[in-house]
Amino acid sequence: MKFLKELEPAGKKILVRLDLDVPVENGKVVDGFRIDVAIPTLKFLATAKKLYLIGHAGRPQPIVGNWRGKPNGKVVEELRLKPQAQYLAQALGLEFQEKPDEFLGPHYYLGENIEILENLRFDSGEETNDSQFAQKLANFAEAFVFEAFAVSHRKHASIYALSKLLPTYIGLRCQKEMEVLSKLRKESKETIILVGGAKVEDKSEIIQNYQAQKVLFGGKTASQVWQNKEKYKEERFVLPIDGVLENGVVKNYADLSVEELNLIRDIGPQTIENYSEIIKTLGKNIIFAGPMGQYEKKEFSRGTKELMEVAIKTQKNTVVLGGDSAAAAEAFNSASKISYISVGGGASLNFLVTGETVLN
Repeated sequence: MKFLKELEPAGKKILVRLDLDVPVENGKVVDGFRIDVAIPTLKFLATAKKLYLIGHAGRPQPIVGNWRGKPNGKVVEELRLKPQAQYLAQALGLEFQEKPDEFLGPHYYLGENIEILENLRFDSGEETNDSQFAQKLANFAEAFVFEAFAVSHRKHASIYALSKLLPTYIGLRCQKEMEVLSKLRKESKETIILVGGAKVEDKSEIIQNYQAQKVLFGGKTASQVWQNKEKYKEERFVLPIDGVLENGVVKNYADLSVEELNLIRDIGPQTIENYSEIIKTLGKNIIFAGPMGQYEKKEFSRGTKELMEVAIKTQKNTVVLGGDSAAAAEAFNSASKISYISVGGGASLNFLVTGETVLN
């Protein structure tokens, strides 16, 4: 695996794995951040003979059995990549065309030398890391550029298997992500991390293995941690004092029943005060890994909003990991004041712990 600047693109056919899994409404991309950050890489590759862009959107496979399910390739019309292709055409100032193709359905063309293949997850071979599917992709080109850091922790065909079949280069944004997160790995004991969002099992490894100075819990993650608090007795773990229930009532966590724990929608005022003081006085880095509550609703947005404002005012290095944390920063008009917004959620957490992607 090499860095992009080691590649001489002129005259080559190059396969580029992008992160095209972005919000789409009524056939239009409504948040193109993950696409926008890839533009410098695409411009660097402008002299290539042909660029084949690949990516996925959503989970078109039916869920069967366990929560992950067994992938069974399926075409879902609303998950076609046409909106993303049109967005890219506009961003690059190129003409957009759509043409039928036997490989995964329609291909989309931007100008004369950029072709976008249809949603990779329409083929079951993508998520099963099928070597034959990866070879079909590899046959398009003579070099592979990976510019999809948000999926860099997934052993899928267009990521892991493909990187074994072609000379592989890391895109400019992907390289930046790795540099920023590598620094945070080295400075873990000088870092405060706020861990929120819905599922603690998605973050359990970082909670236990990332040796932060302090780990502050919020969201549904806090409620799940509270129910298993015997596992989080180390001094670095800080649990919320109070929370806001669905009906707006504020109660101390110590007084909550199991049923009420599941009805918490935001951290309470005492917790906000406690977390604010920690953010102000400890650490030189602040990481937001999930919102502190149901930030989309004004009545439950206070915890996330105020703590982001506090972090920004400290002028410490503040990093927001992608997904809901990034969306919250945008919702509160804080994105431009944040030191760095990562494109990855789970991928960023994985890299903080391991320092690796599946391409390593």
